[in-house]
Formats: sequence, structure tokens, C-alpha cells
Amino acid sequence: MKELLIYVVSLFGMCFILGHSQITLKHRIALAKKFEGFVDMLECPACLSYWIGLFIGLSAPAYVNGLLGFNLPRFLAATAFAIFSSGSSAIIGLFSGLIDSHASEPSVIDSNGVIDFDKLPPRRFPDNVIITPPTSPLTTPTRINED
Repeated sequence: MKELLIYVVSLFGMCFILGHSQITLKHRIALAKKFEGFVDMLECPACLSYWIGLFIGLSAPAYVNGLLGFNLPRFLAATAFAIFSSGSSAIIGLFSGLIDSHASEPSVIDSNGVIDFDKLPPRRFPDNVIITPPTSPLTTPTRINED
């Protein structure tokens, strides 16, 4: 059970890094320019974790059967693990606010690789900090302290 919890938390962390962090922003912008709609899948924790779970299930069925406590054939184990992975990331995503409970949100990066700042989730900063949009999609927002 402890191993399963570690897997779920690690999986969600990996999905967050790949789909929402500044570390992968440049790569997500490049992907948005080449493959329209692919970034939507990357930015959805439930979608991305499904494919990660399926990959792990197909490549290591003994590990998956051990975690789930079953002895299923390779394809069934992979499918069950993919559904479990997607569901667990969806639950964590709903509670963390990365997944909207009413509808799936479109990507913040359009097909031209431009960030739509109106679609970004609200950030909470102290009252004395003003956030201004960057001039380039590859730069981070500027923080200006009021004194």
C-alpha cells in the first residue's frame, strides 16, 4: 500500500513538472507549434498519467501486478494500471485546482506557441507585489515591489 501511495504522488509530481512547470514551458511551446492539441494532453494530469500508466503497465507487468495485487495478463494489467493512474491523478488534480471540476480547460499555449495570460490560473502573491505579463512567451513574469 505504501508503494502505491508513493507511485501516485510521484506520478502526479511528474505530470505537474511535464505539464505545468517553467522547466518544460519552452518545450511545450515548441510542441504546440508542431502538434496542435498535443499540449492539451500534456497539461491535463489525468490524460498524461493515463499514458504514463499504460507505458509502465506494458513495460513492467510484474511490477504492476505486484502493486495492484492481481495476476492479470500483460494487456489487462497495463489497462487497469492506466485507468488507476488516470483516476488517481484526476482526484489529486481536482483537489489541487489543476483540473477544473466543471469542464476541461483549453491549453494556455495556442497553436502558434503564444501564451494566453487570460487562461492562466490566478496566482496568489502578497498585496505589495504587482505582476506584469512578460514581453516574450519564454520569459517569466516580472515582480515589482511597491515601497
